[in-house]
Amino acid sequence: SSLKSSGEIRSLCAILTALSKLNLLDRDLLGQTSRLIRETDERLLAAPSISVILKTFANMAVRDFSLFRRLLGRARELEEASWTPLSLSNVLSSCNKLSVRFEDALEYFSHAIPAIAPEDFDLQSLAIILHSYSNLQSSLTPAVDRVFSHLSRSLQLVPHSQINMFTVAVTMNSFAKVGKQDSHLFRHILSGIREMETRAAGSDDEVQGVPSKTLQDSHAISNIFNAVVKLEIDDPHVLNNLISMARDIDLSYWNEIGIAQMFNALAKIDVDSRELADRLSLAVLELPSHKLSPQVVALILFGASRLGVNNQLLYTVLFARVRKMTHNQMSTRVL
Repeated sequence: SSLKSSGEIRSLCAILTALSKLNLLDRDLLGQTSRLIRETDERLLAAPSISVILKTFANMAVRDFSLFRRLLGRARELEEASWTPLSLSNVLSSCNKLSVRFEDALEYFSHAIPAIAPEDFDLQSLAIILHSYSNLQSSLTPAVDRVFSHLSRSLQLVPHSQINMFTVAVTMNSFAKVGKQDSHLFRHILSGIREMETRAAGSDDEVQGVPSKTLQDSHAISNIFNAVVKLEIDDPHVLNNLISMARDIDLSYWNEIGIAQMFNALAKIDVDSRELADRLSLAVLELPSHKLSPQVVALILFGASRLGVNNQLLYTVLFARVRKMTHNQMSTRVL
């Protein structure tokens, strides 16, 4: 059997969306769905339907390569104006989640994305597309440059009041991953962080002297620092503001990855970050020892020694962890 009309396809997509929200989908049902779609005239498939179907399979971690190839092949036949920021972000995110990478599809989307007016993108779609493209195409090809240049224009239209830590972290890391410099964009979004911090400082909900940042903020700020180092951003005002924000995060919100990233980044920037490094040293002491992997220990030791951290208990804990590591854990590949 097959679907006979675009209306039937839209109904199928509505059913898949509802079942997904209710957590009632299973692999058998998706297998039946895949066979049904493969037997359907692909000319009936439109951009919204392709987007929903791929997203459903990606969310269930079902890597149906032949289905993706068929749907992405059909996608390339559509007019570039057929796509919306949401449908594009769903398709690219699905490919990214399942590591499905077709060069011809990415080339096509690199033209479809700029066909959408910069002001029509929302922050979530921008972040998803940048993140997905930087994972699927980790070098600055002409196609990637076309996409990132267009989305940069979109991001620079976003008022500072709407910029959040997540958007900055994803943007900075995506640009760093593909090796694209964009000083105007970086200045705009990092200025947004400064304004966000100023608003938070003046909020009635803020208790003076009490850190209010969350676990998500610690993840974001460590990723931003990681990108700042890769992109060789050396504006002291920007760096000092980021350090101030990181210093305000409660120690309990730092995990081992964020701490290691921060020590590694702080050792490579030319601003005074000793106070933050001392504070992060305290966060290390609150971690369970099994969280201190060889790579984490190596990065913390590298940063702490470069920054002149004088915390003997920190070094005692780290060296004790090193002594317990196996030969395989201590391999040069890891460290």
